[in-house]
Amino acid sequence: MISYQNVWLAGHSLGSSLALAVGREMAKRFKVRLETYLYNPPFISLPIDRIKSEKVKLGLRVLWTAGLTAVAAADVIKTDSFDALSDWVPHLFINPADPLCSEYAGYFEHKEYMETIGEGEIVRVSTENSIRSIFSSREALHLLPSAHITLNVTAATRSKEAHGIWEKWLRFKEAHGIDQWWRRELRVKYKHYQR
Repeated sequence: MISYQNVWLAGHSLGSSLALAVGREMAKRFKVRLETYLYNPPFISLPIDRIKSEKVKLGLRVLWTAGLTAVAAADVIKTDSFDALSDWVPHLFINPADPLCSEYAGYFEHKEYMETIGEGEIVRVSTENSIRSIFSSREALHLLPSAHITLNVTAATRSKEAHGIWEKWLRFKEAHGIDQWWRRELRVKYKHYQR
């Protein structure tokens, strides 16, 4: 018989979304915390992290979800399932140049910043809900209370200016590709976020 300690979840891109969904369900329903490794997991959101101004990013993150949650209705805020996930800590591998996953870095940085300035209630509302979950009363499957974040900072040193559609496609393909994670010149920045 295989014990759950011998089972790991891993995936890249869409595969990481599936692994995330399985890991969430195992943690919530069965109280099983599977070792999980998610490479370039999609974060369903506006690409707020691409904005240069820190003040604008902060304002958008707070107003966008917390403000809309307050307007929509207080009963859409569900903390039970989010609380059940707090001790499941998946490993997320993020490239800041990848628009599909880069918002995870901003999501956790924003959450940590708001908690340090004593805005815990706003953090709870804005990090447990997405725009879709607010208006559809469905759970936001991509949001997490805790994670190990590994950022690929190698790509940050390269020129971000891409001219033409083909060059933009090649930049996206490189930033989103799985092979970036085992290159010799890879440089990373790591941070653990715990709820």
